[in-house]
Amino acid sequence: MKDYKNYMDNITTSAQLHQKIMQRTAQSQAPLAHSRFVPRYVVLAACAVVLLVGAWLLPGLWDNSTIGGTGPAAILPSDPATPPHATALPLYALTFNATENMMSVRPDRRLDFWHELTDAQFAAAFPTLNESLSAQALYQSDGTLIEVAAFGSLGTEQHLRIRLAEGMVAQTVLIIPEEPPHISYVHQVPVTAFMSGERDSMYFQAEFILDNIAYHVSLIDSEEAGQQLLTELVNRIIIGGAADLSGLTDPVIPKLRNEQLTLSQARLDPDFGAFLPTNLPPRFGFESAYRFINQDTNSLFVLWSANLNTIRWEVSRPTSFHLEHIVSANEREKFDMSLYSIPLAASIPDELWQYVQNPVFRADELTLDIVRARAYSTGRGGGGASDQRIMNFSALYGDVVVSVSAGGVTPEQIWEMLEGLARE
Repeated sequence: MKDYKNYMDNITTSAQLHQKIMQRTAQSQAPLAHSRFVPRYVVLAACAVVLLVGAWLLPGLWDNSTIGGTGPAAILPSDPATPPHATALPLYALTFNATENMMSVRPDRRLDFWHELTDAQFAAAFPTLNESLSAQALYQSDGTLIEVAAFGSLGTEQHLRIRLAEGMVAQTVLIIPEEPPHISYVHQVPVTAFMSGERDSMYFQAEFILDNIAYHVSLIDSEEAGQQLLTELVNRIIIGGAADLSGLTDPVIPKLRNEQLTLSQARLDPDFGAFLPTNLPPRFGFESAYRFINQDTNSLFVLWSANLNTIRWEVSRPTSFHLEHIVSANEREKFDMSLYSIPLAASIPDELWQYVQNPVFRADELTLDIVRARAYSTGRGGGGASDQRIMNFSALYGDVVVSVSAGGVTPEQIWEMLEGLARE
């Protein structure tokens, strides 16, 4: 998802857009013209209304193609990812409104915790989708469900994201079209679709509402492939009907904590205080400490500094990431910085990148030689900061992991801090 986030962060708005917004705000609405009905036209108008209503109610008399100009264009593909009951229903085309007037915005909301959807919850929220997508429910601390989001890719790099919420989905991309957007009708549901960007890498978005559940579907792809994929997704979601969120409205709220501490309070923490070093290098003074708990992270963070040099020390419960990146002493290609050169991104193989950046060693296997292997020189030591850096690494002590990142210190000083933990 890194490319998707970068794309969103780089969306900006033109100076002309701001001017247009101000002009449209200042414009007064023209008064509606009222005309007098000639009595003899009343009967004709009433007959026309009866005919129109009758045509709407009689099944099959009007095709959906007469509404908004978008009718059934094809048949939903018959593949394992499409439920059998959906394959016989028509695929209604979308009209994409092209625009460049868009920018990334930060939703005004507080999200305190979230959890991954189970298979049953995913099926209730997305009954006609069974792709390998990740999905989360996002909540406030009082248990209020804010949004359900599914994201991932369908075979290539579409960076797909499907968001839904009761009433309204919070805006993350603000789009202001130059003209009133064309609305497509998909199985009689009004859908507004937009696209923006270069032909080979375009941003696509569609919005619609099903039984007070608002949907926001977005992806990045080439022009033709993106239009086809978004059209299929919108049709399939609408065919499945509104999401059933009843299984998500009574969450188990985890213990939450985000608190700033003094160093004394941090040392007294019953879970992690014993894993803070006491033998700091000369000149380093206490900067800050935080205790943080949510459903994914349980950690104590402490920062010491000396001028522009820092020692960052985090103690936490090991996560799946830590356990997946345990490195042994004989796997030097996964941690030895002397094997690579600056810029690191050009010299470290892709398959080793995460290991070299964040190796985890079992505490009883960690040695001074390994800590020395983690040190490297940036070649930029001006401004009062030493160019001696200790790359991130972690030490696993049973059910506690200590993560270290430092600058302006020697490997021997870091090793003494870690040895102090072992002695205690």
